[in-house]
Amino acid sequence: MIRQLCIAGLLCAAAILDSNNHSILAQNVGNAKQVLVNHETTLTWPLPDGWRNHPVQFEVKAGDRVLGKGFAKVSTVDDVDSLSVNVLIESTRLTSISECQITLKCTEHWFPSPIILFPEHPFEDHREMLETLGIQLLDADGKTKTVFDVHQIPYANLKSIEDLDPKPGSLLIIGEGHEYNEKFSKLLVEASKQDVNVLCLSPLGTELSFAIEDQLVVLQQSTSQNSFGINWKTSLAATKFWQPRYCDGKLTLATEAKNSGWPWIKLQSTKHKLTDQTEKVTKSPSSLIVCGFPIILKHDEAPAARHFLAKLLIERVKGDAIQAN
Repeated sequence: MIRQLCIAGLLCAAAILDSNNHSILAQNVGNAKQVLVNHETTLTWPLPDGWRNHPVQFEVKAGDRVLGKGFAKVSTVDDVDSLSVNVLIESTRLTSISECQITLKCTEHWFPSPIILFPEHPFEDHREMLETLGIQLLDADGKTKTVFDVHQIPYANLKSIEDLDPKPGSLLIIGEGHEYNEKFSKLLVEASKQDVNVLCLSPLGTELSFAIEDQLVVLQQSTSQNSFGINWKTSLAATKFWQPRYCDGKLTLATEAKNSGWPWIKLQSTKHKLTDQTEKVTKSPSSLIVCGFPIILKHDEAPAARHFLAKLLIERVKGDAIQAN
């Protein structure tokens, strides 16, 4: 038996913004440009009609404060004439995601465009908390380990799943691009039953399955594609959208060619306890999550990806996991 829960707006941008910026970004999140502070970023827009032979100025402002200005360049991107702007926002104070605005001006015409500013180091204020997570990382190709080392995320490196220390409340992370088979998936389910939290980062391939037998499981599915300030469906083609199927004690997750489905699946066991001849069913404190977002693959090119990883770990992927506000 499987129950399905649909959680709208998983990790929506509003959940991580200051309340003053909440409504602004909620309206523009699908179109906003991303900028990582202290890193030069090239922003592009389609070239408007009649702008080719005129100088185009740009100005970046946060409220009344000017963060940068200069001239845009006409370039060709994917055979499309475009305006390109190199933006470098320098800041040592930015600790949370915020929004500013860039305005392009040509003769008497101008148009504004929202920019989401991401702090350079999303884990900076969470070092002590990371130490308490008890992260154990199994990473076949080493790419997830590289990202963890860049951000100084503490973890115990596992050479195989058999090396797992099943300490209740700890967090087992399977690195992005790992290959799954029946035996491996079964061991992950067993770890979850022992109250180990399991986070599977974008598995290799287009299908994986979990033998759950007669165990009650909750599927938590995100219906939002504008998660964490980025449209994953249109902007990051590598996102995997799972279609769950359940048959004869086996849960199968398969990706569809049309990208229809859910990029976030949560399995949560239930525990049965007989009290005074009455059976009491409760949710396990641990969960097994399959994440289709390519947060490691896109770490260097999409600031939202690294902050999505931070949100995953900061929220600890425990209890009810991450909730949309």
